[in-house]
Amino acid sequence: MHIQEVKVINDESGKAKNVIGKGINTTARIEPIVKENEVYCSERFYDHLNDEENINIKGFSLGTKSLAKDFGKMKIYKLAWDYEKPESSIELSIPKVKRIFSENEKNDFVINAFSKFKKGFVAGLKNLEEEYEFINTEYIKYKNDCFVCKIHRQDKLVAKCKIWLDKNFSSLSQIYYSESFMDINDNSHNECLYVEDDGFQIGFKATMFSLSNVDMENVHYLTEDMAIVYLWKRLTNRLKDL
Repeated sequence: MHIQEVKVINDESGKAKNVIGKGINTTARIEPIVKENEVYCSERFYDHLNDEENINIKGFSLGTKSLAKDFGKMKIYKLAWDYEKPESSIELSIPKVKRIFSENEKNDFVINAFSKFKKGFVAGLKNLEEEYEFINTEYIKYKNDCFVCKIHRQDKLVAKCKIWLDKNFSSLSQIYYSESFMDINDNSHNECLYVEDDGFQIGFKATMFSLSNVDMENVHYLTEDMAIVYLWKRLTNRLKDL
């Protein structure tokens, strides 16, 4: 059971022919997880029941449950007559269990993350130009696994970087960053982001963060977004000293 505003669709004669809305979808996703001969409801329905000062029906929390068809999670209550007692009123906590990520999963993560790096830096360069009329930028793409960014202030080059993906299918792929060497055939770098996981999700670890002047917390484990922010700060921090 669930309570939420829905929309009634009438036919030409004015009779209701259909009911649509998120409330219908939510109710339909609760129903498949209900045990036989039991009645479940959402927290919203449970709160409404209490507002009605009902004295015959009680609700017992079942904790947060996953709804059917990957509809998300929701706090669920079991409804029963007042004279019924729940089988157990104890809510047992579910421990977090670490998993082992395969090398294929980690490599796929790096490759997908690199695509986000490209989009992130393109957007960042565009925002710089829109913010400062005296700033011009360049984004140079070399194939699909390497790009160079250049920032000019009044036609003078003031910052640059090269970022590339090292696809190594015999081991884990890595993302490299260089502030000095823009030649596509030069693998010299100022930073290397390699894959790290904490047993729950995959991320990056910056190997040369201590040599940078970037102010960031928790750099020992970087999500995709944090890694993009980190390298973007490495590129743009020097603009503050101009």
